[in-house]
Amino acid sequence: MHDVDLSKIKIDEQGKTEDLTWEVTKKQNDYVFVIKGIYTAPVAGKYTFYTQLGGNSTLKIDNKEILGNNWTVASQQRQASIDLPAGEHTFEIFNNKRDGWIKPALGFWSEGPGFRSTSHHVVGSLIASKPSDPILVNANTNTTLRSFIDYKKYSGDKNFRIVHAISVGSPEGMHYTYDLDKGAIVQIWKGQFLDATPMWEDRGDGSSRPLGSTTILNHDLTLAGDANAAWPKDTSKTGYKPLGYTMDENDLPTFKYRILGTEVQDKIRTVEGKQFNREISLSKSGNIVARIAEGSKIEQVAEGLFAVDGKSYFIRISSPATIRNGNELVASPVDNKIIYSIIF
Repeated sequence: MHDVDLSKIKIDEQGKTEDLTWEVTKKQNDYVFVIKGIYTAPVAGKYTFYTQLGGNSTLKIDNKEILGNNWTVASQQRQASIDLPAGEHTFEIFNNKRDGWIKPALGFWSEGPGFRSTSHHVVGSLIASKPSDPILVNANTNTTLRSFIDYKKYSGDKNFRIVHAISVGSPEGMHYTYDLDKGAIVQIWKGQFLDATPMWEDRGDGSSRPLGSTTILNHDLTLAGDANAAWPKDTSKTGYKPLGYTMDENDLPTFKYRILGTEVQDKIRTVEGKQFNREISLSKSGNIVARIAEGSKIEQVAEGLFAVDGKSYFIRISSPATIRNGNELVASPVDNKIIYSIIF
């Protein structure tokens, strides 16, 4: 539903439009349109673009996709920023709406150096589709929320929807998302906790979004049975079975699962609002190893301290750890435990 091959769709109509509006489609539902135009940047600088569209949509500036293909209800706004030189630039708005209960809408705004947010659509294109107040989840106390999470490691990747995700927020303003199907911490961030608007507004799509600037970690398994083989991408042939989680007296979870014949307890805690400490306990170690970081580059910067992706974040570990292939940090259990810290 979320991906459309435009090359296979018969074009009903094409041409020029004087007005920026969804009504170029002449239909209320089951439509796809692509609107291309010229945007003039008065001066060089940072420009922020906002869209408001029902269904799946993308936004390209100078053929660069700055808003990827995501599904929203008609009252949700999305935004992205880009540095532009002065002069003319192309924009391209794509919209595919198939859900009849969503109102049709097209809103397009920009703001830049010296001017506030300015609308470029006609007023009628957003009638009855006023942006709603966001539904935010605060973490004034330790807070957990189960939801779908859209994940991609790099900006050019397609979104992957994690369906058994749990996000854990703390009043210290340090939060993370954990994939219960992989035993993996997939993202960490500081600041506010979650925007649950996509999950709870109207019929919703079950997803939530971090409110801070995220540091993206890896989505593969944390544990594997061979330190020399290619790291497993999924749980096949591992005997992986999620066993849920238990909450301690501070309402913080310890995740449990079975993999490679061992029982695992995965405990993640904040320390002084500065870092996450992670303790992975195994009922038996065998040949199990943990990949505790993966990126484009990992380098050791001090004894027991490793920088990931140009110091995007750091890993501190007291037990021996090995850099594989220049981009993976692998550690073996000591006394059936793997203990390390994530500093960001």
